[in-house]
Amino acid sequence: MSNLDSLTPAQIFALSKVVKEAQAKGAREQLVVGNNIVPTFRVEVEGGVSVSENEEYVPTTSISLIGATCLAIRRMGIQREAFLKAMKEVCTEALNSSEATRASLMADVNVQEFEAAFKAQFTSQLPLATRKGKTRVTVSARAV
Repeated sequence: MSNLDSLTPAQIFALSKVVKEAQAKGAREQLVVGNNIVPTFRVEVEGGVSVSENEEYVPTTSISLIGATCLAIRRMGIQREAFLKAMKEVCTEALNSSEATRASLMADVNVQEFEAAFKAQFTSQLPLATRKGKTRVTVSARAV
């Protein structure tokens, strides 16, 4: 059994948060091609980990827009080619338009009303998923 096996879950989680992503990226940039020797080192970590309750949410982000569009195209039958042509045109126009133009267009076609109706009819019927509670880590570390 290694020393790491004797750590508590809170210690392991705190240890994973000690080195910031930016520090790790900076260190990675300094590594050279080939084997880089890691000499023995010790680190003391202390602090706390606060964990919030798990929360339920509607997993709308798991709905693939491309997948849903493909299913719609499959069901369109004879209208398929016209729909694909229109989609190509509007996607190109949307990519080339400014943020203000897109906002104006969204206001013109009552996107908020459509979104509200869509949520009422569709997303409200999706089964809830559980998201792990948020964590807040307050730790300090020093090399010894």
